[in-house]
Amino acid sequence: MLVADMPADQAPAFRQNLDQKITVLALDIDGVITDGTVQLSKSKGDGESKRIALRDLDALTKLKRAGFRLALVTGEQGPMVEAISERVQADALISGAKDKRAGLDKLAELLGVTLESICFVGDAERDALAFPHIGLSLAPQDASSRALSAAQYVLSLGGGKGAVSEAVDLLLSLGTQIEQEKSYVAAVEEDMQASVAAHQRMLQLGGAKIVKMALCMTTALRTGGKVLFCGNGGSAADSQHAAAELMGRFLRNRAPLAALSLATDTSVLTAVGNDMEYDEIFARQVRGLAKRGDVVVGLSTSGNSENVARALSTARQLGASALSLTGHQGRSIGRVSDICLNVPSRDTPRIQELHILALHSICSLVERDLFPSDDREGSPHG
Repeated sequence: MLVADMPADQAPAFRQNLDQKITVLALDIDGVITDGTVQLSKSKGDGESKRIALRDLDALTKLKRAGFRLALVTGEQGPMVEAISERVQADALISGAKDKRAGLDKLAELLGVTLESICFVGDAERDALAFPHIGLSLAPQDASSRALSAAQYVLSLGGGKGAVSEAVDLLLSLGTQIEQEKSYVAAVEEDMQASVAAHQRMLQLGGAKIVKMALCMTTALRTGGKVLFCGNGGSAADSQHAAAELMGRFLRNRAPLAALSLATDTSVLTAVGNDMEYDEIFARQVRGLAKRGDVVVGLSTSGNSENVARALSTARQLGASALSLTGHQGRSIGRVSDICLNVPSRDTPRIQELHILALHSICSLVERDLFPSDDREGSPHG
């Protein structure tokens, strides 16, 4: 079983070790490498024998090739223990260790590692006593009840029946996941840095155009007008977001404001797109809904969305104000806008983040202007 396949109730305890580099796999022998039973013979020259699953031997070879060290920590001693150690090519053998905590301390000193870098697989009650002191503790499916309850993760297979192979798969998966998560964290941090840099450029740009847009909307709303938003894809979602902030509330408990997203009515969008052309999906709605004194706001990361440009052109023809938010270049949309906010980025995710920042600032200013005495709402909404 791999880390990603763990049951939801066991994965968190195991995942807490992702930041801890495990370098040593320590195994008890009886009940882990073997099934804990002994086969006896009455024939002369024959003694007791124990069986090891071939899949476990193959797994240990794979583990060592991956750079892990292998150790045996067992309360038993004698020729059989030494033979097993030689067969699995253990890097260290701590035999006669009835006190497993002391045995693991001795192992750590011998290998020059910390206890936190050791994964120990044990099945007995005395193994369980050592579990809290190591980096990762595993127990076979048929371990004692105390070992099962104390282990950070319980394997699905029993001792001598593939438990070692499963433990090896977990360790190798853990190592892969550590590296994968490190690369993911680096990618996330890179995105955050890019976003911070874009916001800093936005700050240097200043808020003059944002203020002009807010005042334009305030004038329209104060005189009985409305604000219509439009955009495609992520910008469609942003237009819906902005309309919801005005119709609902942003930070203040106040009356609703007349705002609508033209990107939300699927029947209208598909009817106009099918019967006329897709470039008309917003302009058609502007003709039907907008009047002189209203405001139409178009969002486009590229600045070239034809359906948004047509909506803004139609707004101006009707005597409504045409506002737009684009990327670093307004392009065709900027040319048909009364006010165009070109946010300072060429990357679509950063542009959309800055659009939301600008729209939130606009909503805050509109509320402040139209409802100066209303209480601010302190708790989040939606």
